Amino acid sequence: MLRVAMMGAAVALAVSAAGVAFAEEMPSYTLTVYPNGRMVTVPLDKKMTEEVLGHSKAATEPLMVTVSGGKAYLTSDTKMPSGKMMSEYMATEYWNAAAHMH
Repeated sequence: MLRVAMMGAAVALAVSAAGVAFAEEMPSYTLTVYPNGRMVTVPLDKKMTEEVLGHSKAATEPLMVTVSGGKAYLTSDTKMPSGKMMSEYMATEYWNAAAHMH
């Protein structure tokens, strides 16, 4: 479950970092995270995308969801002791270190 959450966070970071032109080329979908940490991704057609976006607001910073102990938490992007933002740390140093753990 945590691996799925991390992948979802990575996708969110990739979309926010890539810019609007890249994001417009990606298919539309929703990622629903329930309070118990269960996640469901649903692809959206054009009509449903318009309906969902009518009830949405654009993200202005990376969105992070932390799943721990069977609960989901919204995590604020914050500056780490290294001076990097948490989202940047997760997208770079953490993934580099994790790749060398196997």
